[in-house]
Amino acid sequence: MNLADILGGLVTGGVGGLASGFLGITSGGILVPLLILILGKDQHVAQGISLVAQVVPTSLPHWPHAPCARHRRRQGPPDTC
Repeated sequence: MNLADILGGLVTGGVGGLASGFLGITSGGILVPLLILILGKDQHVAQGISLVAQVVPTSLPHWPHAPCARHRRRQGPPDTC
């Protein structure tokens, strides 16, 4: 990995994040074309990178509710959740 790849990745992530935030489009919808056009990645590699990049933002909102969901499955609705 050289400096051009690192800078290209930062530019790609920044543009994808800004487009997602301002336009309300999915990050994968803009990230895959940018990875292909800017960094020259193959389509399958770009889709894999996009999928891995979405794991954290899509799983973090669930994390605080996970203990309540486990409790509800076992014993019914608790008073605290």
